[in-house]
Amino acid sequence: MSSSGSTIRRSVVGNCKCGFPVKVCKSLDPDNYGKKYEGCKFYRNNNVRLGCGHFKWIKEHETQWQKDAIEQLVNAKTKLENALLGSVSGTSSIIAHYKKPVAENEDL
Repeated sequence: MSSSGSTIRRSVVGNCKCGFPVKVCKSLDPDNYGKKYEGCKFYRNNNVRLGCGHFKWIKEHETQWQKDAIEQLVNAKTKLENALLGSVSGTSSIIAHYKKPVAENEDL
């Protein structure tokens, strides 16, 4: 799990090695958004690992249409990122052209 993600406390099931109740949460991290996991209630506090470190992703049943939708969304995200990177690199060459002294920009 990424350290930038935060969680929503959902429920408590069983005990961890510390003897405290294990909590079940949903990840808010962009890479794992909505995925459920269980962990020691002291697993992470302000990005400092505490407690026994118990952490486990909870596998949930996915239907085929959900898997297909996720694949399509990931592909669309990749295409958008590539398009954005292409437009940013193209924009930087345009900006560089107009940053030249006026005498060098004779085509204006």
